[in-house]
Amino acid sequence: MNGILKRRTASTNELDVRGAASGPRPSAVVQVIIVGAGFSGMAAAARLKKEGENSFVILEKAAEVGGTWRDNTYPGCACDVKSNLYSYSFAPRSNWSRLYAPQPEIFEYLKECSHNLGLRDHIRFNSQVQEARFDKKSASWKIKVSEKRAGKSARQYWLEARLLVMAPGPLNRPFFPDIPGLQDFPGPVFHSSQWDHSVDLKGKRVAVVGSGASAIQVVPGIIDEVKELHLFQRSAAYVTPRNDRPVAAWKRRLFARLPSLQRLQRLRVYAYNELIAGNAIYGSRLLSFLATRLALRHMRSSIKDPELQARLTPGYRIGCKRVLLSDDYYPALARSHTRVISSAVSSIAGNCVRGENGEWADVDVIILCTGFQVSNMHRALDLDVFGSDGQSLKETWERDGMQAHLGTTVSGFPNMLFYLGPNTGLGHNSMVHIMESQSNYLADYLSILRRNPGQYLDVRPDAQQAFNKEVDRKMQGSAWIAGGCSSWYLNSKGQNNVLWPGSTLSFRNRTRVVSLRQYRLLSTQQA
Repeated sequence: MNGILKRRTASTNELDVRGAASGPRPSAVVQVIIVGAGFSGMAAAARLKKEGENSFVILEKAAEVGGTWRDNTYPGCACDVKSNLYSYSFAPRSNWSRLYAPQPEIFEYLKECSHNLGLRDHIRFNSQVQEARFDKKSASWKIKVSEKRAGKSARQYWLEARLLVMAPGPLNRPFFPDIPGLQDFPGPVFHSSQWDHSVDLKGKRVAVVGSGASAIQVVPGIIDEVKELHLFQRSAAYVTPRNDRPVAAWKRRLFARLPSLQRLQRLRVYAYNELIAGNAIYGSRLLSFLATRLALRHMRSSIKDPELQARLTPGYRIGCKRVLLSDDYYPALARSHTRVISSAVSSIAGNCVRGENGEWADVDVIILCTGFQVSNMHRALDLDVFGSDGQSLKETWERDGMQAHLGTTVSGFPNMLFYLGPNTGLGHNSMVHIMESQSNYLADYLSILRRNPGQYLDVRPDAQQAFNKEVDRKMQGSAWIAGGCSSWYLNSKGQNNVLWPGSTLSFRNRTRVVSLRQYRLLSTQQA
């Protein structure tokens, strides 16, 4: 690892593990371990580099960086935030080909960042974290890793770190609906995030299950190939114009020569999303009314059939579900070989896919655009995390609900920071802003640990509880809770533990520094 991994030392700048609890002896010790090399994991790593911290390792289960932008390769896959904003503020890119970047460009951008920011030497690819345990006696995390090796059995080893950064990403575990007969369907079945490129859709009868953010890209992406397309829509979505277009060559050259103009453009897009789009969805009644009219007018401009218009008209308040952007979704639904079935799927028998409303379709291929396990992120974690008293994170969140302080730290799990944890999601702006806010928190957290060798930070239970009560209070009356719909924002108890109920500026302010009043600074002697 080119000297990145640090051996045991008594230096206060490195983790002193002498006298550590009995158990597997780690192969190496570092200051920080990051789980995941997606957008958020690399944001954390870049901030560590900026702070002068080079004793860190990124553990990535796949063979390349990119996370969701590596894995999602379905036709039409693209971002719904403008390219200039959906990128790191510290690593701008001037040559985006379109206002909304397609998946291959975002994936390429993240690979470029891993090289240009000097992160690749810190990454261990094909390395799946199986278990992480906090040891109070050494004030460190012990991490069990399984490394896949070509042509060989997996190699298992342990690492140790003072600080653990969890960046697995909220969109890393697809949701598969429990549909009777799905396992026995005779044709290809796959999730949009696990697109099977070996399946030729030309001339096929295809069922698309779901009508969310991936479906509105998949449907136009395959409509010209398929013989029939049957969309099973549990509930209609609000879809507003995307107004996507290529970025002119002269503008790309101008941004390359004058980066300040690109920063100004980024600020303009951010301000619009924050002040107009955010308030239209979550705040101002007038803007909400105007946004609803815009979405319905957009639908009616492409859909002329009154019956289809009725099927595509949402029966809930805008913002209750994710508001979608598309220029080509409605035209695809208006095609003569497309059919919208206003129902969830109830069962499958042979090639017949039947809706709960009794409508059915004989199909050759089923594509599941059913999203991800987000409101129950703990169930999607493919590793076990154990806190200071041996408690399981999965069991803790299963019992108490998915909670964290500022969506970042969890009481009883010291020196662990989540990126894009509970209540950090956005429905109106770029998640990169949230990642970079959490990077500020990471930097201050690390500086406290540096000033206090042999000690560790654990967020106070009352501080975490107070924060989550504040979040729940702000959620009441919002479109997410009182909007009249059922969405992936809500857990089984009807709580929204996915979204941030405020402005991105308020989150940036709250995560600017770590308030020691909200934490316990404990020493190994107290263990």
